[in-house]
Amino acid sequence: GSCTSIPQLEEGAAIPARACVATYPVAVRERIVWVWMEPNADPSTLPPPPATEFDLDKRWGEAMVYDFMIDLPYDHSFLVENLADPAHVPVSHDRTPGGGKIEDAQPLLMEVSELTSEGFEGRLKNTRSGFMGRGPPSWVHFRYRAPGIIYQ
Repeated sequence: GSCTSIPQLEEGAAIPARACVATYPVAVRERIVWVWMEPNADPSTLPPPPATEFDLDKRWGEAMVYDFMIDLPYDHSFLVENLADPAHVPVSHDRTPGGGKIEDAQPLLMEVSELTSEGFEGRLKNTRSGFMGRGPPSWVHFRYRAPGIIYQ
């Protein structure tokens, strides 16, 4: 697309004609921007993953959403591994904002109810206290869909 603003330009300076980028088809689903990296791709031939019962587009306000962005020096697979391993929170995130406390570290019970080439699904719970030391243990359902979507 064409460039409409360059904050670093002096006030009143013209935007260079060569200031542009390639455009790609996009779609927004559950507040995630999906990009098809082929300029002439047809998103209808490969739409974003199907909506589930956790579909935030339909149930906005009913779910707890952790919405943030940070540049990290690794790819999405590392983040997926991190999010799919709740046992690391009390130890690795001890005393961090939104993290845990090392004294809340405890064994987890985990049950996998589905395992396919597209991902896995199951549930887990702490054995001594609830999430981040709050309340009694309760089951947390999770679903992973390749290549990088985790529902909890």
